[in-house]
Amino acid sequence: MELPRVFAKPIEKKINNVQEVYKESERDERMDVKGFIKDLYHSGRIPYMIDFRLVLNNNEVLEDRIATRTDNYIITKSNKKIYINDIKMIEEIKKA
Repeated sequence: MELPRVFAKPIEKKINNVQEVYKESERDERMDVKGFIKDLYHSGRIPYMIDFRLVLNNNEVLEDRIATRTDNYIITKSNKKIYINDIKMIEEIKKA
């Protein structure tokens, strides 16, 4: 059985459908610290009983416990007040 012929109009213009993708490296490296802290407090876990590693924007690394938080700051058990936007990364230190 012979298939029917299909009409295809020839394309006369140049097709440029390649999309440029740009990645902002700092944004990809930063985690959502406010979201992490919010999820931590809503998880039912006790933050001041958990050790955390905090990496600040100036690459200073702190290992401490979070005593409390406000909208813009956290206060550690060692009584340091840290602006949340100055935190690049926060992670829980797992005990072996």
